[in-house]
Formats: sequence, C-alpha cells, structure tokens
Amino acid sequence: MLKRLSTLAISRGLLGGSKPWLVIGGGVALLRFFQWAGRDTEDTVFCEELQPGETLVISRESPKGR
Repeated sequence: MLKRLSTLAISRGLLGGSKPWLVIGGGVALLRFFQWAGRDTEDTVFCEELQPGETLVISRESPKGR
C-alpha cells in the first residue's frame, strides 16, 4: 500500500503539481523512514562462553587504499 501511495504521490504531487498529493507523499516518506530506522539489523556473528583466563580480541582491518 505504501509503494502505491509513493508512486501516486510522485506522479501527482511532484510531477503533477498537486499540493495535497505532495503532502501525502511527504507523510509516506516519513513513515517509510521510521520503518527503516526502526528495523532490527543486528546479527550475531560469534557466540561462545569464555573460560577464566581466556581473552577475546576484536579487530578490524581497514580497506586497502585508505
């Protein structure tokens, strides 16, 4: 439903010059932004219990050329 409203808002609001459709498009864009911002993207890559005396080193290699 949001995809259809986005398409209508772009065609009728931005391209057609209709202010009500432009406002609807802004609302749809805002709603989609909040859905995007609230998504759950954390992935567990490694999970293991450490024993006493063990250590875990986390490092990141920088991309070449930077």
